[in-house]
Amino acid sequence: MSNGEEQNRQGVSEEENVRTWSDLPREAMEVIMQKLLIDEKTFILNMDVIASKYGWLLVRTLTDLFFLNPFTKVKINLPFKSLSAITMQPSLLLQHLPIALFSSLNIFEKVRPEKVCLFEEIRSLDNFSLGDFFDYFLRVSALQPGDETWTTGTFNVNFKFTPRRNVVYRDGCFNFCSGEGALGTFDAAERTWTILIRYDFETNRDIYMHESFGELLLVNEYCQLDTPKKYKNMIDVYKLNGSQMGWDVVQSLGDRALFLG
Repeated sequence: MSNGEEQNRQGVSEEENVRTWSDLPREAMEVIMQKLLIDEKTFILNMDVIASKYGWLLVRTLTDLFFLNPFTKVKINLPFKSLSAITMQPSLLLQHLPIALFSSLNIFEKVRPEKVCLFEEIRSLDNFSLGDFFDYFLRVSALQPGDETWTTGTFNVNFKFTPRRNVVYRDGCFNFCSGEGALGTFDAAERTWTILIRYDFETNRDIYMHESFGELLLVNEYCQLDTPKKYKNMIDVYKLNGSQMGWDVVQSLGDRALFLG
């Protein structure tokens, strides 16, 4: 037998051994399909994920604002046009002060123009409020189940207060800190605004707040290249002194590590 005939015979034998998926027994197909991951991939153009936690995403498109759980495919639509700070273009967001999301059900911790932090797993979105901060007043917009628009109320702050970075939810209140160390709280249940500390620092600084083991911590980050010599450390950490209503220096975090957004 020639080499050509032998190769043709092997090719025919290989083709005879090849079987389609439909030829497999049903039981074998079920076992194979159980081990395959099949998912529909849907892509949305111009989509911004403002924040994520516990599997939930806060998504903003050019025309929509909604919560999305990509694992369960649950989507919760939110009114879009009335969320002034979130719906602004990124260039305008720089001119807007941070905003915070308050919840009577403790669903959310904080909202910034580009970030939201969830601190409790969402099973149903029953009631929450969205707040915009300005220099001299606090504007809070509330949404009830079934509402198509936000209801807005205004609270006096009484002095210039420019919150920085993030918002910390603690003991039923949302805490805001300015660059000068002023601390304000908003009681979500009572809908009241209170200034706990007016000013505690000499200069305006880059501030992060964090709760750790029940303590409200404040982190100062110095980003200037010409930082004065008296600020020899680039980062300082303080904790709230509730009895004297001031910030005490933290000498050591021990075995703790703080992750700042």
